[in-house]
Amino acid sequence: MKLIVLSVVSPSAELLGYARRFLMDFGPGICVGAGTRDLAEDLRGLMESAGAIGFLLVSAPRSEAGFEVLYYHTKDRRLVDVDGWILLERLANISSV
Repeated sequence: MKLIVLSVVSPSAELLGYARRFLMDFGPGICVGAGTRDLAEDLRGLMESAGAIGFLLVSAPRSEAGFEVLYYHTKDRRLVDVDGWILLERLANISSV
């Protein structure tokens, strides 16, 4: 079993309904719980197909950070791996430069 953390802005009914079947709903678009790798992959597939804005984290004890980011999508940031450390890089707004 793995710890799964899902956070989505304006989730689709399908994604939120599926997540609520297996995880606890902690607030608008935030679900946390224990599940299998298959569940995490199913959630990632739903997020990718919907183009969801948010993230999906899964515990991974063998990684440097202790977790793995299975999905991450926002409009102004991206994930960068620096020697095993997962960092968020804020993207410059070209129109304001």
